[in-house]
Amino acid sequence: NKKIYCYETREFIMDVGTMKRLKLAKQIIKKDIFLKANIKFKKPAFFLDRDGVINKEHKNLKFQDPTNFNNGILSGLKKIRKMGYLIIVITNQSCIAKGFITEKKLYELHNKMQLKLNKSNIYIDKIYYCPHHPEKGFKNEVKRLKIICNCRKPNNGLLKKAIKELNINVQKSFFIGN
Repeated sequence: NKKIYCYETREFIMDVGTMKRLKLAKQIIKKDIFLKANIKFKKPAFFLDRDGVINKEHKNLKFQDPTNFNNGILSGLKKIRKMGYLIIVITNQSCIAKGFITEKKLYELHNKMQLKLNKSNIYIDKIYYCPHHPEKGFKNEVKRLKIICNCRKPNNGLLKKAIKELNINVQKSFFIGN
């Protein structure tokens, strides 16, 4: 019955609750990777579309399973991380506006995807999604989300938000979409 609080950060955090982890932390502090994790340091990023890039996209489904990974994506994500890039997902999720799933369900699916990636030592720095869809006429659509917005790709609202929040070095970054 206790509340647990957390916050998101792209900065380096390490639990040093044992002597072994404390020794490891002392070694890490001496390396520049620790300093480069500071939010004041601009970092390059790979912006990745979710459906069709990370997971297989099936056109006939109302929403996609983000844990149904494309072939080669795990090794690709590991290479991206090894090169020192942030991994940021930018995805349109009109299934929410259309009433096919709730934002809570999307959050659960993204957690499931991240847990599956974490088992392969792959970490997504942040997921940005657009829940909007401008076309009306879906049975259970969410009226407040039936808008034309600047965050729905191909617009760049989510990219701008990520660049600002995470202090991204745009000149050294990439976007991969399907």
